[in-house]
Amino acid sequence: YQELLPLVPKNPITLGEGGTPLLRANSLSSNLDLNVFYKNETVNPTWSFKDRLYSLMISNIAEFGYNKVVNSSTGNAGASAAAYASRANIPDILILSPHECELPLRNQILSYGAELAILDFESRIPFDSLILIFPFKYFAVRESELRIFLKLPSATTCPPKVPALGPMSII
Repeated sequence: YQELLPLVPKNPITLGEGGTPLLRANSLSSNLDLNVFYKNETVNPTWSFKDRLYSLMISNIAEFGYNKVVNSSTGNAGASAAAYASRANIPDILILSPHECELPLRNQILSYGAELAILDFESRIPFDSLILIFPFKYFAVRESELRIFLKLPSATTCPPKVPALGPMSII
C-alpha cells in the first residue's frame, strides 16, 4: 500500500509491523452463514494496530530532522510512539497519559526511554499550549493528527498545522 500513503519516507523506521494474519471467525461465520475474517493485530511489535500509523509518522518526523516527540495517549498510541521514536534515535520523547493508563502500558512506554507524564484525563493540556512549556522545536504526534511546533518569536503565537500531513488513517 506504500503508493497510497502520504509522505512516504526514503528511510522508513520499522520494527517489523504489518503482515498480520487474517483469521476466519469460525463461530461468527457459521452463525451468520457468511465468511467473516479478522486481523490479529496483536502480533505487531507493540501489540497494537497503531504500529502501522506510528511507523509512517515517526519515519517522517525523523526524515524532517526533528528530534523531539510529544504524544497524548491513554496507552497504546503512547507505547507505539515511544517505540518508533526510540528506534529512530529521537532523544526527547514525552508521553502524556491519564491516571487510567494501565501499569503494563506505563512500563512499556518507559522501557523505550520515553518520559511519561501522568495527568488527569480532562486536564491534559492542549497541544497548542505546549509551546509555552517547551519553547523549542517539537514535532508533536497526537493519535492520528500531526502538528509541527516551531521555535517561535513569541510564546503567544500558536504553532501552525501542517495540512499536507493533516488527519489521516491507515488501513
